[in-house]
This record gives sequence, C-alpha cells and structure tokens, in this order.
Amino acid sequence: CLLLEKDEHVLSGASGGNSGIMCTGFDAPPSSIERMCIRNSIRTNKEFYRSRGIPIQEVGSLIVAWTEEELRHLPSIVEENHECGDLEVRQISQEELREMEPHLNRSALGAVFVPGEILVEPWMIPLAYAAEATQFHDAVILTDARVTSSKLLPDNTWELRTAKGATYHASLVINAAGLYADHVEQALEAGSTRADGPDALGPSSKGAADF
Repeated sequence: CLLLEKDEHVLSGASGGNSGIMCTGFDAPPSSIERMCIRNSIRTNKEFYRSRGIPIQEVGSLIVAWTEEELRHLPSIVEENHECGDLEVRQISQEELREMEPHLNRSALGAVFVPGEILVEPWMIPLAYAAEATQFHDAVILTDARVTSSKLLPDNTWELRTAKGATYHASLVINAAGLYADHVEQALEAGSTRADGPDALGPSSKGAADF
C-alpha cells in the first residue's frame, strides 16, 4: 500500500485540523455508506484509541434549540438518532439544560443530549493510523507527492505522475483527497479511456459551530 500525500506533512489539511468530535452519525443520510462507516467507527474506535494511548473524553454533545421552531424540531432529531441505533439520545428541558451547562446563554430553550459523542485528539489519530500502517502493515507514505496526471495502461494498471516528476504504478487507486478529491478525479479521468472510468466528484464540506 502506497499513500501519496500532496503536502509536506501527513497532518496537513483536514487530517489534523478537524473538530476532534467522534460523532454518532445521526445527521448522515439513512442507509448511506457515510452513516454505516460512522456507526461502525463508534463501535470499534474507542478501543483502538485506548490501546494506542490516544486520550478521549466521553462528554456527549448537545443540539441546542434557540428558537421555537428549532424547539419543535427536537423530537425529530431524537427519532433520527434512535433510527440509527443510538437509543440513549433524549430530549432535555430548558431546566435540565441549564443544570448541565450553567454558563450557556439563557435564551436557550431546550436541547437534545447525545451521550455517545466523544472528544478526541485530532492530531494524534492520523499519526496513530500512519504508524499502524507503516510499522505493522508494510505501507509506505510519501509526502510532498501531489498527483498531477495519470495514465491507464493496457494491462489495466495505473501510472501516476507527481508534480516532482516521480512515477508510480498501481492496480488500484483510491481517491482519498478530501476537498481536493475533484482535482485527483480530473487527473484520473484524463488518463482513462474506459467507459466505466471514475465517477464525477465535487468538493463538499460540513460546517459546525461549537459553543
């Protein structure tokens, strides 16, 4: 396994700059691969983190209603959580919310409490994964190796070329470039003449505000 990282460090970009919240996936589309992966990670990652000495805090999270409309929407959020298997999620009153978070703005009307969400150390996790892959699974990680072009060879293997002119060959290419996935996809698409070439991708992101 070979990982080509476009930046000088594997922690550049979202890998080391995420929110550090291990979420339960209730807001992912039902029956989606995203929700399935999140739910599986909830079941397996805590033990992996503990075994590698990665600190976690099982503090849960609150989805706070600030308006009457948001307050009316809270029961549906609880239902969505229950549908994805997180049965501990519950709606809490304004009074209970103030007991849990006494410094929260007094205009908060109520909330949904999601006890399964966990705070993690965002830098240590990708480092642990990288160490696990290179030390125990013979993976190779190359940094400053931005893929700029590709060619699908007659034997159905890929030839990838980086900005520095290096060339690598692979039978399988996984595009895990995050917000730059569309750039990699364009490079792969340009090198493929097959009808079943890479599907079109577009950049996407999720935003969150933490208080």
